[in-house]
Amino acid sequence: MEEIAGKYSKTELYNSLYKYLRRSFAGNSYADKMVVKLTEIADELFPGLYEDCISDVMNNISDIDELLLGSQISEFYRIEYSDISKLSELFDFLNNYEEIYDNNFEQFCKRNAYNPNDLILIPITGDSMTGANIFDGDTAVLNKSLNPKPGDIVIASIKGKYFIKRYSVVNNRIVFVSENPNYQPYLAKPDDRVKIIGVVTDIMRSIRK
Repeated sequence: MEEIAGKYSKTELYNSLYKYLRRSFAGNSYADKMVVKLTEIADELFPGLYEDCISDVMNNISDIDELLLGSQISEFYRIEYSDISKLSELFDFLNNYEEIYDNNFEQFCKRNAYNPNDLILIPITGDSMTGANIFDGDTAVLNKSLNPKPGDIVIASIKGKYFIKRYSVVNNRIVFVSENPNYQPYLAKPDDRVKIIGVVTDIMRSIRK
């Protein structure tokens, strides 16, 4: 520990801790480990440095604002309840889903290891997740039976609004991360009424011109 600690000035340690704290928000397991190590060093050499750093990081995490978080989700389609004409609009560009046209949802779900009661289709709007190859006009397949793990992409309700974001947990607090540098991570607050609707397992995309 002394050998490692001797490599850091207070400024260098702060900058390193700040960098890895930000990365840990995106579910980076290596960054999580680095945060633990750097925090141990900070506690020994510069008491209070970690608290100052995490406070600065949190202060740079935005409050709810669609200009920062991106477009909210406005439509949901449940396979077992939705009208076939609407489902056909979502699936008509996918040759592998002929069963949809025959209303054979059970076969469709079985082939893709889905429980029909757990499957939700969500048309995506906006560009906040382009870094994860999720684009405006795509359709996300959501499994509401899965419990999210750090790094998963989820659909979350925040104050009654729905967003697609990468899920992270830092110091026992939920952080939602966009995959676009134009949008800031969001630290969930106690009064946000956060609810994780489910985990995104697949993305469907039209390749029609």
